[in-house]
Amino acid sequence: MKERLTRTEARSFCRILPGELVLARDSLGLQYQGFVETAVPELGVMWIRTDAGERKLLDIQEYAIRPMHELGST
Repeated sequence: MKERLTRTEARSFCRILPGELVLARDSLGLQYQGFVETAVPELGVMWIRTDAGERKLLDIQEYAIRPMHELGST
């Protein structure tokens, strides 16, 4: 778990909206890609649906979460 979030991480997380495609990576390199179903910025969590149809709960304290458009993907 992260000790502290950067301002960039916190701002980026708050701008992510349902329907957006995101990439999430943990500290061990495990990653998930999927569309945001529900985001709860005040709790720092979001649910995504992966391409495999799996629903994942992501916590900003455990994952670096970035919208795919910020990574240069379409």
